[in-house]
Order: sequence, then structure tokens, then C-alpha cells
Amino acid sequence: MRRIILSGLLAALATTMAGPARAELIDRGGGLIYDTDLNITWLQDANYAVTSGVHPDGRMTWEEAVQFVTDLQYPDPIRNRVWDDWRLPSARNRDGSGPDPGYYTRSSELGHLFYTTLGNAGLYKEDEVLARRQQARRPALPRPPPLKPQAEYGLRNRGPFLNLMAAEYWAADQAMKESPKDDLYPRNAWDFFMDTGAQFYCDKWDHWYFVWPVRDGDVGPPPVEGDKPAVEAAQEPGITGAGRTAE
Repeated sequence: MRRIILSGLLAALATTMAGPARAELIDRGGGLIYDTDLNITWLQDANYAVTSGVHPDGRMTWEEAVQFVTDLQYPDPIRNRVWDDWRLPSARNRDGSGPDPGYYTRSSELGHLFYTTLGNAGLYKEDEVLARRQQARRPALPRPPPLKPQAEYGLRNRGPFLNLMAAEYWAADQAMKESPKDDLYPRNAWDFFMDTGAQFYCDKWDHWYFVWPVRDGDVGPPPVEGDKPAVEAAQEPGITGAGRTAE
């Protein structure tokens, strides 16, 4: 079992706000990466729709993306299982609030991976982004200068993942309607920009973004000689989603 420990460039700042932060990605084999901080398992291939031959380029509408992860049956040759409990990453904060728009949204699953785990930086400097947020909440504060892109931003570290695109990825959450007269929000779903580190929402029918399946929990370490049978082992505490035996 290979362990890949990735420290975020912004870990020190995250520590001051949320306690000790040390995100760890564990390569479980079979194309599965376990995120110990979020307790979820990512597909190692972040454009599996193309690799599997299901889609020509991997870009889909939100509804197509939801259907893809719902129908996905991923063959795990290491455990001789098929995992079929996939979903899109959540844009909500870890406490269930949100989703929150903008940069440095570390509590969403894609935002946490981008910033905290992989250590990437957003398009603009974080202190400047925070200053503008504070001024928006308190208009009496001096207006900060216009934001300017920083030199080293974006998806500079891809970690152990394959085919991770510096582009937009769909999230699971739809943007909710804010009032009975508001007919805009039901058309929208949340997404994350892997090129700039921004989280926003957009029209779920008129935009075509990449799809990255994720599942809750851990598939467990690869079996070794003398281990319990895969079906029995997958039912032990800590191993979530038993899947089904590959035919």
C-alpha cells in the first residue's frame, strides 16, 4: 500500500482557523484514492468518462453528469468487486451549510482537495479576497484595490490523480430558488473551477463540465495472501459500501 501525504501550501493558515490540518491521500490500488480527512474515496482517474469509453471528451451537462455517476459500476480488480455507489462531490461546507461562492472555499469537497490537500492557490491572493468580502459586509470600510491575479495560481499540483483537468467540474448541489418570483435558480447547479480555484453556480443545461465520481467512506487496503474473503472484509467496520462481487 502506497501512502501519499500531501501538505497544502496554505495549511498554516487553515490551522489557525480550524485546528490542525493534515490531509492525507492513500492509494488503495485499483484506481481508488482514499481521502482520510473527508472520509471519501475518489476515482484516481478524474476523467473516467473518457477512459471508460462512455463519453468522447468527458464534458457533460449537470443532469448528464448525475446520470453518469448514478449508473457507474466501477470494476475493482484488486478486490474483485464492482463499486456502484458513486455521486458527485458536494459543494456544501462540512457542517452542512452553504454552498458558498467564490475563492478559498476549503470546506466543499473539491475546494478542500484543491486548496488543503493538494496545496494549490486561487487566482487571487487570499488576504485580498478576504478584504473584499469584509468590505462587502461592512460598506463603511475603505474599499480595497481591484483584485489582480497572482503569479502562481491554479492546478499546479495534481497529486496522485490521473487526467485531472484544469477546468470546471460539476458538484452535486443545485442552486436553490430564493423567492417564488425567482425563476433563475432552479436552472443552476454548483461547480468548481480547477483552473482558478473558484466555486460558483451556472446553468445546468447550457454548460458542459467534467465529471469526477466520488463515494463515501473507504474501500479498505488491498487484500494480501491470508486475508479474509473480499465480501467478508468489506463488511467490517470502517469499510463502507460493500459493492458486489465482480462477475
